[in-house]
Amino acid sequence: MPERFDLNKLTLDPNLVGCIAPADELFGFFTRELLVPPACVALAYGNGHQPVLLASNRPIEAGNAREILFVRSVPFQLDFTLEDCLRAMDFPLMRSFA
Repeated sequence: MPERFDLNKLTLDPNLVGCIAPADELFGFFTRELLVPPACVALAYGNGHQPVLLASNRPIEAGNAREILFVRSVPFQLDFTLEDCLRAMDFPLMRSFA
C-alpha cells in the first residue's frame, strides 16, 4: 500500500515552508473533505485552468482537487547566501550593486 501524505509534517516541522500532495494521497473513501491547517494557506489545483486559493480552516473537497499546495502563512526565517543561490541556478544571473 502506498504511503499516505502526512499533512501534520508541515505544521510540526519548523524547517518545512510548503509541500504539495496529490489528492489521492489526501482523500479516501471515508475522507472526502479536509480543512486547510491553521497558519497555512492552500492552492487547490482541480480540473480548471486556475487553482483555487484557500485560507486557513477552509474546507477542501475531494471532488474539486487533483493536487494541493500547502504553504505556511506565518513569518519564518530563511537562511541563505547569495553565492549558494547563484551556484544552484541553471542559468546565468547578471547582478550589480549601486
